This record gives sequence, C-alpha cells and structure tokens, in this order.
Amino acid sequence: QSEEMFRALAENSSDVIMRFDRQFRHLYASPGVEKETGIPSREFVGKTHHELGFPEDLVNMAEEAIQKVFETGQPNRVEFMLPSAIWLDWLLVPEFDENGGVKAVMTSSRDITDRKLQEIREKEEKDRLARENVHLRSSVKDRWRFGGIIGKSDAMQEVYDLIEKAADSDANVIIYGESGTGKELVAKAIHDESGRKKGEFVPVNC
Repeated sequence: QSEEMFRALAENSSDVIMRFDRQFRHLYASPGVEKETGIPSREFVGKTHHELGFPEDLVNMAEEAIQKVFETGQPNRVEFMLPSAIWLDWLLVPEFDENGGVKAVMTSSRDITDRKLQEIREKEEKDRLARENVHLRSSVKDRWRFGGIIGKSDAMQEVYDLIEKAADSDANVIIYGESGTGKELVAKAIHDESGRKKGEFVPVNC
C-alpha cells in the first residue's frame, strides 16, 4: 500500500521524482522525466545516467551529488542545466533502512528555467551598465569642466577624480586652499555628485 501511495504522489507531482541505489542506478523515475529529457521513464529503471547517454560532466555532477547523500546521510541540493537547455533545481534526500543506514537516495527536480533566464538577463544588464560606467568614467578624462569648475589640465582631471571619490564616500571631507581658489565650487561639486544632492547645500566659511 505504501508503494502504491508513493507512486500516486510521485506520478501526480509537478516535480520529477527519482530514486537511486549506491551504484547510481535508477530505481524509479516518474513520467515527467520524459518532458525534461525526451527519454521515457521506463528506460531509466536499472540504468545509470552514463548508460543513458548523458554528457560526462552532467554524469559526474549527478553521481557526486548522490554519493554525498549516501556518505553524509544529509540532504543535498544542486542547480544545473540539461542538454535540452532546461534548468533544474535538484533536491536529494536520503532514504534510511531499519538500522539507520542510507539504503537509497530520492530526488525531486523542479524546472527553474524561467528564473535562471531572468537571472541571466539581470546579470547581463548589470554587466552592461558596469561597462557603460567604465566608459563614462574614462571619457571624462578629457572633460573641460565639472559642475561650476572649469579646467582641462592634467591637474584639474585629478581634481575631478578626487571629487568623484569624495562624492561616493560618506566620510567627512575637508577642503584646504587659499582664499579665492574655488573651495566652495569643489564642495558644491561633491554635494551635487553625492547621494545627498537632493538636500540643501549650505556653504560655511571658516
């Protein structure tokens, strides 16, 4: 009866359920595996991933994940992509015998392709923005003004870089210089480039 209940649950689950022995052979594979791999579930029973023709790197990953559960008696979890370009979240849990030993490993795989594709798109967008930021920062090396400050010499480019670094920091900044050298212009530029630019800028003469 317990076997019938297991099959009823496994075969009606939206996840693909499998069971493995210590030789990495499939003891069971639910029908949903055919959608993931193109191989009927009956073809899995008694065979390893290697015997079923899966790529070597995928076979090694799967066998290492299964072996870890047999050795530790603890659940394991990995994410990987099938040759069919389907991404899976694979949960592996031990099945214990009456003596407390691990007799088999049961796995549940869930299709996470949509989530992974979204993560990839977000990473690509982040990388694109980072590249644009590098490009913009490099292009300002030849700028001739920064806010209300005018100057294109190498010394002024260094000043502009220091302004950007100060604006990115929450540290207190003290600006030294003779009267009339533009200390307030620098302070205003730091304020306008910082996260506090929406606040009021209050110059203080010391």
